[in-house]
Amino acid sequence: MNSKKETGSRKTRGREKKQRRDNAKKARRIADKLFPGEKWENVFINLETSDLSRHEIIDALYSARNSITHKNMHGKIIKGYAEKNKFHGGRIILKLKGHKNLIYLNVDDLKSPS
Repeated sequence: MNSKKETGSRKTRGREKKQRRDNAKKARRIADKLFPGEKWENVFINLETSDLSRHEIIDALYSARNSITHKNMHGKIIKGYAEKNKFHGGRIILKLKGHKNLIYLNVDDLKSPS
């Protein structure tokens, strides 16, 4: 027999799942309205449950975007962003804990000056 606590927990997870789905749909609608006919791929990242700060998240995205091909300590070649990425441009749409609005980032804006 399910306890009230277990039932409430399931309902909470269901509401959270619906909220994530709704946020993704909202992000898509806004991106389509702001950038009609774009061919690049949007990426929606839901970090509502993450304890990372906005600065830590942006720093991680910046580091990934500016990664270069290198060898790790075992001699294995690790490809950088330019070698792995098949698409040019695009948007990253973030939903962060404690932020009401979605955050839109242009991938190319994360690139450091050469």
